Amino acid sequence: MFFVTKNQKPFLIEILGKRIFTDDGNPFHILLDGDILLAMRCLQDEYAEGIDLIFADPPNVEDTLFKTLADSHAFNLHNIFPGKRESDHQLINWLYFLERRIALSYSLLKSDGCFFLSVSHRHAAHLKLICDHIFSAENYITTFTIKTRHESRVLTGDVDIHNVTEQLLFYRKSSNYKPNRLLKRSDELLDYVYEIETLNPNPERKELGGKIVEIYAPNEYTIRKGKPAEHKLKKISIRGSICDGNSSGRFFERYLKNLHQTNHLYKVPEIGSDSLGFRYFQGKKDEKFKNGFYYQGKPQEGKTANTLPFPNYFDFENEYTHVYSEGGIPFSQGKKPVGLMKLMLNIGIKAENAVILDMFAGSGSLAHAAMELNKMDQLKRKVISCDSSEHYVPEKVMYPRLKNVIEGYELNRVKKDELYSFPLTAEIIRENSHELNKKLAFFQQKHEGNYEKITEIIEDQCYKIYGVSSKNYNVEGVGNSLKYFKVLTNKP
Repeated sequence: MFFVTKNQKPFLIEILGKRIFTDDGNPFHILLDGDILLAMRCLQDEYAEGIDLIFADPPNVEDTLFKTLADSHAFNLHNIFPGKRESDHQLINWLYFLERRIALSYSLLKSDGCFFLSVSHRHAAHLKLICDHIFSAENYITTFTIKTRHESRVLTGDVDIHNVTEQLLFYRKSSNYKPNRLLKRSDELLDYVYEIETLNPNPERKELGGKIVEIYAPNEYTIRKGKPAEHKLKKISIRGSICDGNSSGRFFERYLKNLHQTNHLYKVPEIGSDSLGFRYFQGKKDEKFKNGFYYQGKPQEGKTANTLPFPNYFDFENEYTHVYSEGGIPFSQGKKPVGLMKLMLNIGIKAENAVILDMFAGSGSLAHAAMELNKMDQLKRKVISCDSSEHYVPEKVMYPRLKNVIEGYELNRVKKDELYSFPLTAEIIRENSHELNKKLAFFQQKHEGNYEKITEIIEDQCYKIYGVSSKNYNVEGVGNSLKYFKVLTNKP
């Protein structure tokens, strides 16, 4: 069924009895039930170069679908992947199957669109060569490594190496595309513990970079470290990318770094994003140190310090452990956590009316994630979910799951929502236990009645606050709408 000829003419028929309409202003998501290659051909007229993000989580090479050869053109791949035709027969079928679908997905992408491909470590290199050929190697962005299980959770004891990760290839269609960046807030109160007192009322003044800088010798100021407070300062070492990554780093490197021998303090006006109107800089402590420091005030409300690139490694072990219950529908064929799908969407695209294609949608985790994000940030993402009618997955798994997400459902398991997280060291815990207790009390009051209990825990080197509910609880629907189509063909 998967291997079709170009002469087959695909068309779509909507199953009106499965339409779900919610009058909430969100777009109609689309579920396509049928051969994926034919479904993508049906999208050509309306969505050619019109899709913002495409995700592919293909079947495994071990699937029985790839044991028989249905197209002689598949043998051409032996020129790219030389090997024994007898033993590599199924692999070549699988690669040819994916090559055709990835090539068609390329034609559906916008010039500033992106493509994600989930694959095991064993065949990531094969598919990277194919994607390099289709997208060009210069449009390869990265490979994300996703941790999916614990090191001690060995599923089969006869393997030589225990695989605990999977790969997520990331491509763009052209240089017009730029991935989103991670928003890093610098307004955590726990870092603001320093106070500076200047002792000389008439310090040396010098014009540097168009600013009148006050200069204090080592005996003309004091710096005190205490408990966090709104009015206090945060100390930042000027090294690495900070040296030229922001205005403070650049000013220190250009004008202050070599101005005096050691440990002088500089008060520089009209610099920084806080409300102080100035920033203190401190030269290196002594000859053993190479780096200076600056002290910043707490950013104004709504301000962010900077953005960072996303890393190419993520730990989703816990999410994979509990993925079976998401959406209220079990699915044993590679169900992806909603959290991972949200991460991919946040990295990949942030357009107001983004159109997203899920080529091998399975249980519909990507559409589930988009619907929840639509409710949260009021964007209008539209997801087209395609999967084969094999084993009736679209009808018996994906559709009822998305119906649950839209309308709400009852879930039978412990619900544990992370409400707050902050990276910690033992020193921070000891010195700021009062501040952390205030955080816990705040969330206990804020979520009174929403959870059976609010609990705190230290895990993954972070202080975390969770809201915990009982095993049976109702998951509220998120709205959105859905149309269900069958993919059919007119044979010549």
